[in-house]
Formats: sequence, C-alpha cells, structure tokens
Amino acid sequence: DEVFDRLGVSQRILRLPRMDFDELLSYTVNADAAVLLYRNTDLGNFFTAPGRLTEYLICGLPLLASNHTGLENLVLRYHAGETTDSTKSSSIAAAIRRLEQGVKQDLYSKARMRSIFEEHLAFDHWEAQFLAAFDEMLRGAVRRADQKPPFPWLTT
Repeated sequence: DEVFDRLGVSQRILRLPRMDFDELLSYTVNADAAVLLYRNTDLGNFFTAPGRLTEYLICGLPLLASNHTGLENLVLRYHAGETTDSTKSSSIAAAIRRLEQGVKQDLYSKARMRSIFEEHLAFDHWEAQFLAAFDEMLRGAVRRADQKPPFPWLTT
C-alpha cells in the first residue's frame, strides 16, 4: 500500500482479500479484460500456457498477455487479445491501448472469447478424440509420416 501511495494511485486500486476460487470467479466474470503478465524467470514461465488463460476466455474476457511462446501462440492464433513485453511499462501501456481499440471495434466480444474456449481449448469437447489417440498409440498403431492426425486444433 505504501508503494501505491507513493505513486499516487492508491485511490484507483482496490486490493481484495484472499478468497476461494468460486468467490474470486464472481469478480472475474465481471472484469473488462484479463491480464497474464509473467516474468521470464525460467523455462516454466516462458513456455507456460496457464489454466488462467482458459478460465478468462470462458468468462468472455479478452487477454493481455506476456509475449512468451506459449501465451503468445494461443493469444495471437485465436485473436483473443494482445501480447506485450511484460518487462517494459511503455510496451504494456501500448498493448493496453491496442486492446482497448479492439474492444471498441468489437473484436473481443464476450461471446467470441467464450467460443474460442469452447471450440479450441475445452478438454471436454475433445476428450473422445484424445482418448482415441492415446488408445491408438498404446496399441502401437503406425502412421505414415505424411499422414496428419485427425485433430482440428492442429489446423491453422
């Protein structure tokens, strides 16, 4: 709180108490956008594609994410928001402005964000195909090198 006072922003910040997932979700679904800014401190953070990403999408939120491989790949592939260098405040500010413009142009409607989750990222939707692929692999099925697996999430 002292840092917020020193920066003159304490009146604009609401710090919530620790809460369980269900209670936090009631705040999340009412947000305008989701922020996934991770520091590049190790390979786990750099290659991450966290569960929060899917949680935010099912809540209908456009994403502002670090430009790390895992996050950037998903955000840009599905046009679900903006990515940025999370170590530079000017880059973050520019990405927020781009996200705001996209929201104003209705590029990131709640319905569209939810459909990205449902069509591409919901495990329940793809469960049967995942299980069939694992069964095929365990049976030792051989696939020709030029034969692509029948998974729609691998298409561009």
